[in-house]
Amino acid sequence: MISKRTLIPILVLIGIITLVTFLPCLWNGFTNWDDQELVTGNPRLGSLSPANILNIFTRPHPGPYIPLTILSYAIEYRFVRLKPFVYHQTNVLLHAANVLMVFLILYALFGNIYAAAAAALFFGLHPLRVESVAWITERKDVLCGFFYFGAVLAYLKFQASRRKALYIAVLALYIAANLSKPMAITLPAALLLFDYLREGRITRRALKEKIPYLVIAVPFIIVNYFTQILKTDTPAFNLLRSILIASHNVFLYLYKTLFPFKL
Repeated sequence: MISKRTLIPILVLIGIITLVTFLPCLWNGFTNWDDQELVTGNPRLGSLSPANILNIFTRPHPGPYIPLTILSYAIEYRFVRLKPFVYHQTNVLLHAANVLMVFLILYALFGNIYAAAAAALFFGLHPLRVESVAWITERKDVLCGFFYFGAVLAYLKFQASRRKALYIAVLALYIAANLSKPMAITLPAALLLFDYLREGRITRRALKEKIPYLVIAVPFIIVNYFTQILKTDTPAFNLLRSILIASHNVFLYLYKTLFPFKL
Protein backbone atom coordinates (compact mmCIF):
# COMPACT_ATOMS: atom_id res chain seq x y z
CA MET A 1 0.00 0.00 0.00
CA ILE A 2 1.19 3.47 -0.86
CA SER A 3 1.37 6.09 1.91
CA LYS A 4 -1.20 8.83 2.43
CA ARG A 5 1.58 11.37 1.81
CA THR A 6 1.69 10.12 -1.80
CA LEU A 7 -2.01 9.32 -2.22
CA ILE A 8 -3.45 12.65 -1.07
CA PRO A 9 -1.40 14.89 -3.44
CA ILE A 10 -2.41 12.69 -6.38
CA LEU A 11 -6.08 12.93 -5.36
CA VAL A 12 -5.76 16.71 -5.08
CA LEU A 13 -4.02 16.96 -8.46
CA ILE A 14 -6.65 14.82 -10.20
CA GLY A 15 -9.41 16.92 -8.64
CA ILE A 16 -7.80 20.22 -9.66
CA ILE A 17 -7.18 19.07 -13.26
CA THR A 18 -10.80 17.95 -13.59
CA LEU A 19 -12.22 21.14 -12.09
CA VAL A 20 -10.03 23.43 -14.19
CA THR A 21 -10.90 21.54 -17.39
CA PHE A 22 -14.64 21.92 -16.79
CA LEU A 23 -14.43 25.46 -15.40
CA PRO A 24 -15.93 27.05 -18.57
CA CYS A 25 -19.18 25.15 -17.88
CA LEU A 26 -19.90 27.43 -14.93
CA TRP A 27 -20.71 30.37 -17.23
CA ASN A 28 -23.10 28.43 -19.45
CA GLY A 29 -26.81 29.13 -19.29
CA PHE A 30 -29.83 26.90 -19.62
CA THR A 31 -30.54 25.27 -22.98
CA ASN A 32 -33.80 24.93 -24.90
CA TRP A 33 -33.32 21.15 -24.92
CA ASP A 34 -35.02 19.55 -21.87
CA ASP A 35 -33.77 22.20 -19.40
CA GLN A 36 -37.11 23.97 -19.75
CA GLU A 37 -39.01 20.74 -19.11
CA LEU A 38 -36.99 19.61 -16.09
CA VAL A 39 -35.77 22.87 -14.52
CA THR A 40 -36.83 26.30 -15.74
CA GLY A 41 -40.46 25.35 -16.39
CA ASN A 42 -40.85 22.50 -13.91
CA PRO A 43 -43.64 23.29 -11.38
CA ARG A 44 -42.38 20.55 -9.06
CA LEU A 45 -39.39 22.69 -8.07
CA GLY A 46 -41.50 25.34 -6.39
CA SER A 47 -41.55 23.88 -2.88
CA LEU A 48 -39.60 21.67 -0.50
CA SER A 49 -42.67 20.86 1.58
CA PRO A 50 -43.07 17.20 2.59
CA ALA A 51 -46.15 17.00 0.36
CA ASN A 52 -44.26 18.25 -2.70
CA ILE A 53 -41.25 16.01 -2.04
CA LEU A 54 -43.65 13.07 -1.79
CA ASN A 55 -45.20 14.22 -5.06
CA ILE A 56 -41.77 14.21 -6.76
CA PHE A 57 -41.25 10.57 -5.75
CA THR A 58 -44.78 9.24 -6.22
CA ARG A 59 -45.99 11.14 -9.31
CA PRO A 60 -43.14 10.49 -11.74
CA HIS A 61 -42.16 12.85 -14.49
CA PRO A 62 -42.85 11.30 -17.94
CA GLY A 63 -39.70 9.56 -19.13
CA PRO A 64 -36.99 8.03 -16.94
CA TYR A 65 -37.84 7.83 -13.23
CA ILE A 66 -35.33 10.29 -11.71
CA PRO A 67 -36.93 11.72 -8.53
CA LEU A 68 -33.64 12.25 -6.68
CA THR A 69 -32.29 14.27 -9.60
CA ILE A 70 -35.42 16.42 -9.65
CA LEU A 71 -35.20 16.85 -5.87
CA SER A 72 -31.63 18.15 -6.30
CA TYR A 73 -32.97 20.78 -8.72
CA ALA A 74 -35.71 21.68 -6.22
CA ILE A 75 -33.13 22.23 -3.46
CA GLU A 76 -31.11 24.55 -5.70
CA TYR A 77 -34.26 26.37 -6.83
CA ARG A 78 -35.21 26.95 -3.18
CA PHE A 79 -32.00 28.89 -2.56
CA VAL A 80 -30.99 30.46 -5.89
CA ARG A 81 -34.09 30.23 -8.07
CA LEU A 82 -32.88 30.03 -11.67
CA LYS A 83 -29.22 31.03 -11.51
CA PRO A 84 -27.58 28.56 -13.92
CA PHE A 85 -24.13 29.06 -12.37
CA VAL A 86 -25.12 27.07 -9.27
CA TYR A 87 -26.71 24.25 -11.27
CA HIS A 88 -23.58 23.94 -13.41
CA GLN A 89 -21.38 24.16 -10.32
CA THR A 90 -23.17 21.16 -8.80
CA ASN A 91 -22.64 19.14 -11.98
CA VAL A 92 -18.93 19.97 -12.12
CA LEU A 93 -18.37 19.14 -8.43
CA LEU A 94 -20.23 15.84 -8.76
CA HIS A 95 -18.14 14.95 -11.79
CA ALA A 96 -14.90 15.77 -9.99
CA ALA A 97 -15.98 13.54 -7.09
CA ASN A 98 -16.79 10.76 -9.56
CA VAL A 99 -13.34 10.99 -11.15
CA LEU A 100 -11.71 10.71 -7.72
CA MET A 101 -13.82 7.63 -6.93
CA VAL A 102 -12.88 6.04 -10.25
CA PHE A 103 -9.24 6.55 -9.29
CA LEU A 104 -9.78 4.95 -5.85
CA ILE A 105 -11.65 2.00 -7.39
CA LEU A 106 -8.91 1.32 -9.94
CA TYR A 107 -6.19 1.70 -7.34
CA ALA A 108 -8.01 -0.72 -5.01
CA LEU A 109 -8.37 -3.25 -7.83
CA PHE A 110 -4.92 -3.12 -9.40
CA GLY A 111 -2.63 -1.46 -6.86
CA ASN A 112 -0.85 0.77 -9.38
CA ILE A 113 -1.40 4.37 -8.34
CA TYR A 114 -0.05 5.98 -11.49
CA ALA A 115 -1.98 3.74 -13.88
CA ALA A 116 -5.11 4.38 -11.79
CA ALA A 117 -4.54 8.15 -11.99
CA ALA A 118 -4.02 8.05 -15.76
CA ALA A 119 -7.14 5.93 -16.30
CA ALA A 120 -9.25 8.13 -14.01
CA LEU A 121 -8.18 11.25 -15.91
CA PHE A 122 -8.89 9.52 -19.22
CA PHE A 123 -12.40 8.83 -17.92
CA GLY A 124 -12.83 12.29 -16.44
CA LEU A 125 -11.49 14.42 -19.30
CA HIS A 126 -12.73 12.39 -22.26
CA PRO A 127 -15.01 14.37 -24.61
CA LEU A 128 -17.82 11.85 -23.99
CA ARG A 129 -18.13 13.29 -20.45
CA VAL A 130 -18.87 16.82 -21.65
CA GLU A 131 -22.59 16.29 -22.25
CA SER A 132 -23.09 14.79 -18.78
CA VAL A 133 -21.35 17.71 -17.06
CA ALA A 134 -22.05 20.77 -19.21
CA TRP A 135 -25.77 20.12 -19.73
CA ILE A 136 -27.86 20.80 -16.63
CA THR A 137 -30.50 18.23 -17.60
CA GLU A 138 -27.83 15.52 -17.56
CA ARG A 139 -27.42 15.96 -13.80
CA LYS A 140 -28.92 12.48 -13.68
CA ASP A 141 -25.70 11.09 -15.18
CA VAL A 142 -23.28 12.59 -12.70
CA LEU A 143 -25.62 12.16 -9.70
CA CYS A 144 -26.22 8.51 -10.56
CA GLY A 145 -22.47 8.09 -11.07
CA PHE A 146 -21.81 9.58 -7.64
CA PHE A 147 -23.92 6.94 -5.89
CA TYR A 148 -22.91 4.16 -8.32
CA PHE A 149 -19.17 4.65 -7.82
CA GLY A 150 -19.77 5.11 -4.09
CA ALA A 151 -21.53 1.75 -4.05
CA VAL A 152 -18.61 0.10 -5.86
CA LEU A 153 -16.12 1.55 -3.38
CA ALA A 154 -18.22 0.38 -0.43
CA TYR A 155 -18.52 -3.05 -2.04
CA LEU A 156 -14.77 -3.41 -2.45
CA LYS A 157 -14.36 -2.54 1.23
CA PHE A 158 -17.09 -5.06 2.07
CA GLN A 159 -15.25 -7.74 0.11
CA ALA A 160 -12.16 -7.08 2.20
CA SER A 161 -13.82 -6.84 5.63
CA ARG A 162 -17.21 -8.66 5.26
CA ARG A 163 -18.77 -6.04 7.54
CA LYS A 164 -22.56 -6.14 7.41
CA ALA A 165 -22.80 -2.34 7.70
CA LEU A 166 -20.89 -1.97 4.43
CA TYR A 167 -23.21 -4.43 2.70
CA ILE A 168 -26.21 -2.36 3.82
CA ALA A 169 -24.43 0.81 2.68
CA VAL A 170 -23.98 -0.67 -0.80
CA LEU A 171 -27.71 -1.47 -0.98
CA ALA A 172 -28.61 2.06 0.16
CA LEU A 173 -26.29 3.62 -2.42
CA TYR A 174 -27.76 1.31 -5.07
CA ILE A 175 -31.25 2.59 -4.28
CA ALA A 176 -30.05 6.21 -4.42
CA ALA A 177 -28.35 5.59 -7.77
CA ASN A 178 -31.55 4.08 -9.21
CA LEU A 179 -33.53 7.07 -7.95
CA SER A 180 -31.10 9.28 -9.90
CA LYS A 181 -31.06 7.40 -13.22
CA PRO A 182 -32.36 3.97 -14.34
CA MET A 183 -29.00 2.82 -15.76
CA ALA A 184 -27.92 2.13 -12.17
CA ILE A 185 -29.86 -1.11 -12.41
CA THR A 186 -26.71 -2.64 -13.96
CA LEU A 187 -24.79 -2.50 -10.66
CA PRO A 188 -25.34 -6.19 -9.63
CA ALA A 189 -23.82 -7.35 -12.92
CA ALA A 190 -20.87 -4.99 -12.42
CA LEU A 191 -20.33 -6.29 -8.88
CA LEU A 192 -20.23 -9.86 -10.19
CA LEU A 193 -17.48 -8.77 -12.58
CA PHE A 194 -15.56 -7.33 -9.62
CA ASP A 195 -16.06 -10.66 -7.81
CA TYR A 196 -14.62 -12.49 -10.81
CA LEU A 197 -11.72 -10.03 -11.08
CA ARG A 198 -10.84 -10.52 -7.41
CA GLU A 199 -11.48 -14.26 -7.06
CA GLY A 200 -10.95 -15.55 -10.60
CA ARG A 201 -14.42 -17.12 -10.41
CA ILE A 202 -17.98 -16.32 -9.35
CA THR A 203 -18.88 -18.30 -6.24
CA ARG A 204 -22.31 -19.41 -5.03
CA ARG A 205 -21.95 -17.00 -2.08
CA ALA A 206 -21.30 -14.11 -4.48
CA LEU A 207 -24.45 -14.97 -6.43
CA LYS A 208 -26.49 -15.27 -3.24
CA GLU A 209 -25.30 -11.85 -2.09
CA LYS A 210 -26.73 -10.29 -5.27
CA ILE A 211 -30.30 -11.48 -4.64
CA PRO A 212 -31.27 -8.36 -2.61
CA TYR A 213 -30.04 -6.17 -5.49
CA LEU A 214 -32.29 -8.03 -7.91
CA VAL A 215 -35.24 -7.64 -5.53
CA ILE A 216 -34.58 -3.89 -5.38
CA ALA A 217 -34.26 -3.73 -9.17
CA VAL A 218 -37.71 -5.19 -9.93
CA PRO A 219 -39.83 -2.20 -8.80
CA PHE A 220 -37.50 0.20 -10.60
CA ILE A 221 -37.90 -1.81 -13.82
CA ILE A 222 -41.69 -1.70 -13.48
CA VAL A 223 -41.85 2.01 -12.62
CA ASN A 224 -39.54 2.99 -15.48
CA TYR A 225 -41.51 0.89 -17.93
CA PHE A 226 -44.69 2.80 -17.11
CA THR A 227 -43.07 6.26 -16.86
CA GLN A 228 -41.60 5.77 -20.32
CA ILE A 229 -45.09 4.97 -21.61
CA LEU A 230 -46.26 8.35 -20.22
CA LYS A 231 -44.02 10.10 -22.75
CA THR A 232 -46.21 10.74 -25.77
CA ASP A 233 -43.20 10.68 -28.13
CA THR A 234 -41.98 7.28 -26.90
CA PRO A 235 -42.80 4.42 -29.32
CA ALA A 236 -44.59 1.35 -28.00
CA PHE A 237 -42.25 -1.19 -26.41
CA ASN A 238 -40.70 -3.56 -28.90
CA LEU A 239 -38.23 -6.15 -27.59
CA LEU A 240 -36.29 -6.62 -30.83
CA ARG A 241 -35.92 -2.88 -31.40
CA SER A 242 -34.76 -2.40 -27.80
CA ILE A 243 -32.12 -5.13 -28.20
CA LEU A 244 -30.91 -3.59 -31.47
CA ILE A 245 -30.72 -0.09 -29.96
CA ALA A 246 -28.79 -1.39 -26.94
CA SER A 247 -26.40 -3.31 -29.21
CA HIS A 248 -25.88 -0.25 -31.40
CA ASN A 249 -25.13 1.90 -28.35
CA VAL A 250 -22.48 -0.51 -27.07
CA PHE A 251 -20.56 -0.29 -30.35
CA LEU A 252 -21.24 3.44 -30.74
CA TYR A 253 -19.73 4.25 -27.32
CA LEU A 254 -16.75 1.99 -27.90
CA TYR A 255 -16.13 3.72 -31.23
CA LYS A 256 -16.59 7.22 -29.78
CA THR A 257 -14.25 6.36 -26.92
CA LEU A 258 -11.49 5.62 -29.41
CA PHE A 259 -12.49 8.28 -31.96
CA PRO A 260 -14.36 11.09 -30.15
CA PHE A 261 -15.30 13.10 -33.21
CA LYS A 262 -18.60 14.62 -34.41
CA LEU A 263 -20.09 14.55 -30.93
